[in-house]
Amino acid sequence: MLGAPLMIGLVCWLFTMNLTLSLILALFGLAVPEVWIRMTARKQKKLFDERYARALRSMASSLRSNQTILQAIDDVCKNTFIHESVQKSFRRVSSDLKVGISVREAFNRFAEQCGSKDARDVAAAITMQHEVGGNEAQVISNISQSINDRIMARKEIKALFADTTMMITVMDIMPVIILIGLYFGAPQYITPYFALPMMTILFVGLIAVTLVGSFVIRRMARSAKEGS
Repeated sequence: MLGAPLMIGLVCWLFTMNLTLSLILALFGLAVPEVWIRMTARKQKKLFDERYARALRSMASSLRSNQTILQAIDDVCKNTFIHESVQKSFRRVSSDLKVGISVREAFNRFAEQCGSKDARDVAAAITMQHEVGGNEAQVISNISQSINDRIMARKEIKALFADTTMMITVMDIMPVIILIGLYFGAPQYITPYFALPMMTILFVGLIAVTLVGSFVIRRMARSAKEGS
């Protein structure tokens, strides 16, 4: 939070030796860490969901061959087609089962650790199966298919919202371009904001409103994509 605006402001100062422009870009730099974290988190979540669905399909296949649930989990851990990050999570489940923790509790712990909605659905399905009975392989297979359908639906919704996402991105970039353009093309509209402390506070407030508006719009768009 401190490094991004300081670095951006310092680089701008070294190249332009202009305090006003450096301050403007440093203010926008406040949003860089949050944007980066959110983008990385969404990417990792998407990758985890797809890898987790593949692991569940592997697990369901092992259960259909009359293996126990512990054996099926161990097969997932040994499967070279399953990503290491998912295998690591399943190894924790295997360790929990081997020390006597119930299947229901082990999968609930897994869901809490990874924070995935799909993992919580699997834990809930396994809990229900243990309470009312049923075929474990069928339960895992059904929930795996449900997750795959959910992933495909998310991709379709993302494609439908592609234009909206692009428009939001343009709306985020345009204020920066306009401010830089005004500073170099018509500085008389920018420099008054730094002539008095009150005007500087007003300018910072305008930037803050822009950032808050961008955050709200992106959150609404993300909620619409996720169907929530």
